[in-house]
Amino acid sequence: MKDKSYSHILKSTFFVGGSQVIQIFLSVLKTKVGAVFLGPTGIGLIGIYQSILDLIRNATGFGINFSGVKNIAQEKNNDNLTKLSEEIVVLKRWAIGTGILGALIIVGLSVPLSIFSFGDNSKALIIASLSIAVFFLSISACQSTILQGLQNIKKMALVQIVSASLSTVSSILLYVLFSIKGVIISIIISPLISYVIASLFIKKINIKLQKISVINTFDRGLDMAKMGFFLTINTLLSIASMYFLRNFILTKSDLATLGCFQAAWTITNSYIGIMLNSLVTDYYPRLCAVNSDDKYMVQLVNEQASITLLLGSLVVLLCLIFSGLMIQVLFTKAFSLALGVLQWQMFGTFFTLLYWPLGVIQLAKGKGGVTTLIDIITTVFYILIIVLFWSNIGFIILGYAYAARCFLAFLLNVHFSKKTINFSYSSVLKKDIIILTAITMVVFVLSRSFTSNSTVGVINILLYSICFIYSLIKFNKIINIKSLLKRIGKRLI
Repeated sequence: MKDKSYSHILKSTFFVGGSQVIQIFLSVLKTKVGAVFLGPTGIGLIGIYQSILDLIRNATGFGINFSGVKNIAQEKNNDNLTKLSEEIVVLKRWAIGTGILGALIIVGLSVPLSIFSFGDNSKALIIASLSIAVFFLSISACQSTILQGLQNIKKMALVQIVSASLSTVSSILLYVLFSIKGVIISIIISPLISYVIASLFIKKINIKLQKISVINTFDRGLDMAKMGFFLTINTLLSIASMYFLRNFILTKSDLATLGCFQAAWTITNSYIGIMLNSLVTDYYPRLCAVNSDDKYMVQLVNEQASITLLLGSLVVLLCLIFSGLMIQVLFTKAFSLALGVLQWQMFGTFFTLLYWPLGVIQLAKGKGGVTTLIDIITTVFYILIIVLFWSNIGFIILGYAYAARCFLAFLLNVHFSKKTINFSYSSVLKKDIIILTAITMVVFVLSRSFTSNSTVGVINILLYSICFIYSLIKFNKIINIKSLLKRIGKRLI
């Protein structure tokens, strides 16, 4: 039974992870073209517009997509097709309503947002045009929620691949043809493409939609919004802090410096974040489905944490070893200032691997307030370090603060997970954590201290090889890799 659970996790990771690898490649290509044709200033501009878009979208989304996954997963697990259909109808209607609300708010706040972000109202019209993106983000996210809740991972992966491919091609063409003027068009077109592609796949799902009154839709959607309230606060806190931070960097430096920070942030949170999301895409609805059984939840979290650590540490180490090369390849030499921050952020990301599977426990148990408390503490801690020490330490403080925040989040998640479901890492996983933490720390210190030493490079590659072999052996103990690949191959054929 345990092997079957591991097999399910790895199979889901294979499908979603494969699609995420393709998305990362496409994102790298898009970012590289943007770096060449837009430069640090253009990349910084994208960061500001994206912050505004994310802020409004999440402020008006009420967390219904996250709570929607939980509701759909539970009804699917109960085999209640009528209630499952009703949940989908409610989610769709609320997605349209919140999309319209977000569009109206971003238009109404376009002038003050322009003044706050750029010092005048010159970008108000451009910011108002983001209302189109807000609307289509809302309804396309709803479609992804349905696929995730139904645990239709293969179809979800296909939607992501096709959408990302078309979005990348359109963005590259816009960057090449219109330079910085193409940025806003690119941001608007991407969610529109995602909506069209997801709609085509959603139509193929054979579920007869129930008729629900407007009042019933509102009431049930309100329950979803209440459930997603704390998630909304968490997301808003994260986006608002980044919005503040980007403007703080602008006041202390310039758009080029902001662009360098955006480069480090993109590699750490976009590329690594994509990997982490792929690991928990199927995990969250599975955890929600068994949220009344604490003992089974502990087992499931340990299984997911083991896979996340073994796979994630390989990616983090690779990024640490080749961080300098990544900046040059993904961006240009003009972004070299980002190197130190990127290395510290990657080091902090290792601790993210440890707490990421634990962070979902509170949401699956309906205790979003705990998650909010953790996010408030860690975000305030992160911002305070930067604001208080920027004058004395400078740009690199962004990296120090990020790593410190990740470690604090790890400690808090372990503490609250133990209180909620009496969670503890298994003895086998504890051993993995000690070994991989030691390897990561050595690689980090060597990478930071000897950036261009060939001997250090060889040592790091050797350490990576040890980590790779260790992970491979561990995977083979968990589940027969050869047998798993054969089964997956047959399913693909």
